[in-house]
Parts: sequence; structure tokens; C-alpha cells
Amino acid sequence: MRGMRRTSLYTFIRATRTRASTSSPAPARSESLDGVTVADSPRPRLLFETGLPTRYYLPRTDVRMDLLEHSETVTRCPYKGQTEHFAARLGGQLQDVAWSYPTPLPESQKIAGLIAF
Repeated sequence: MRGMRRTSLYTFIRATRTRASTSSPAPARSESLDGVTVADSPRPRLLFETGLPTRYYLPRTDVRMDLLEHSETVTRCPYKGQTEHFAARLGGQLQDVAWSYPTPLPESQKIAGLIAF
């Protein structure tokens, strides 16, 4: 329908033997998109989840938020909670490139407000 905004929502089922844990301090981390550095952090937090690649979560102050804009995509993780996503213009198109958990579930509070790519 014309004038309606479309929002994507994905939810994943919680497995009984899977856990998420964080570690800090971690080695410095830089993220680039199309050759432009969008994040450079000396203090990332590592997130380890069973069966998934290690994710680097960066403080918002270390991310060039001026290059990102809020996306309508929403996902939900049974261990971390609901995300907010951010998009960047790549190749002339707006694409989701990063996410954050503004109010994560209790076991993931250490990544609250941090941004991952």
C-alpha cells in the first residue's frame, strides 16, 4: 500500500545448550565500507556464541554514525534481545551493515548500545 512503511522482523529460537558470553579487553578493531573507515576502536568487546563466528561490538563513540542511518530491519535473538539495524549507502543502494542491542536481555548487558558489523 502506498505510504506504508515496511519493517522486517526476524526471530530465532533459543537452543537449550547454546550460550553467549563476552570478553574485554580485545585487540583494536577497524571496520571499512567501500574503502571508507566507518569505525576504529581501541576497545572493542568480543561476543562469543556457540556455533557462530566471534563478533566485535564497538562503542558508538568509535563509529562514524554520520555515515550510517537507522534501518527498518528488526531482528530478535533469544540470548541478546531485539536489535536496531543501521544501513549505509553502498554502490548507490542503502544496505544494512551494522546492528546494536539498545536494551539487551540480562545475560547480554555488556553489549548494550554497542555496534557490530
